[in-house]
Amino acid sequence: MVKVNLRRWSLEGLISLVVTAGLLSIIISSANAWMHMGRASVMDLRVFGLAFYQLTRTAGQVSGQTLNQGMGAVWLGGSLLLFGLLEARHHLIP
Repeated sequence: MVKVNLRRWSLEGLISLVVTAGLLSIIISSANAWMHMGRASVMDLRVFGLAFYQLTRTAGQVSGQTLNQGMGAVWLGGSLLLFGLLEARHHLIP
């Protein structure tokens, strides 16, 4: 029983980390495309008010910078939320 739970938690943890990283990369690449199309000079990407990535346009070139504390918090929070949803699904759907 413990071995089965450990295997399930490991798999759910890995899935939640990978899916959250994938979603963040899609958000960042979409914002980068938006920045290339628009005329904004600075764009901060935020989740619940917490900035995790900043895009800047300088001399026509768009560059991005990760805001470390925000990115770590957003990634960990998203992963924990997804892990919780996966675990709840396991308990609610036999």
